[in-house]
Amino acid sequence: DIKRAFNLMRYRCNTKTSSDYKNYGAKGIKVLYATVEDFYADVGDKPSKSHTIDRINVYGNYEIGNCRWATRKEQSNNLSVNNLLEFKGKIQSIALWSEETGIKYTTIRERLKRGWSIEKALTKGIRC
Repeated sequence: DIKRAFNLMRYRCNTKTSSDYKNYGAKGIKVLYATVEDFYADVGDKPSKSHTIDRINVYGNYEIGNCRWATRKEQSNNLSVNNLLEFKGKIQSIALWSEETGIKYTTIRERLKRGWSIEKALTKGIRC
């Protein structure tokens, strides 16, 4: 699994004929691990068959400290098309902040549209 994940990363970043190249290599995303052993030392064993490699910072490279094994749900909440919010050192999508805070997704989104700070949008009681 580790060799397969490593080779797939390299393929989508380095091979212009890959159907995924437009989302990786064409955007300047690189694999900066020197070897598969370096990659393994960083991410370790795959926790389950449902986990795949994810970049923590979706705009960053495949490099030490920026990769993790993640579930489909974790990955879908870490897409560059999502509105990612940073609060208390944690970066998550509005959907995940909604789950964590108990504040409806639409409420958070509307608060932000109205110009509320991220902190206020994620901590203020529902009845304002």
